[in-house]
Amino acid sequence: MARIGPTDVNAEQVRQGMAWVYRRYVRDKSLFTIEQEAREARRGLWVDPHPVPPWEYRHGGREIFKDVAAPTRSAREAQGVSPT
Repeated sequence: MARIGPTDVNAEQVRQGMAWVYRRYVRDKSLFTIEQEAREARRGLWVDPHPVPPWEYRHGGREIFKDVAAPTRSAREAQGVSPT
């Protein structure tokens, strides 16, 4: 659990809808309730009717995000980045 003073930073991020509960590594089961409350209140990322979990996004996610996550070679060259 990460804390800043009395605040549980992990819980606060989930409460505000700025983070998902990462089911694979969760230790604090209360985070599931906090996440459900954020979903129901449509806070943060829960405004999107079909949010993509980061663990899915990293493995392909939604097609519309592919160019944002990994610019094409021509896009990188247009930005002045040399090919690697």
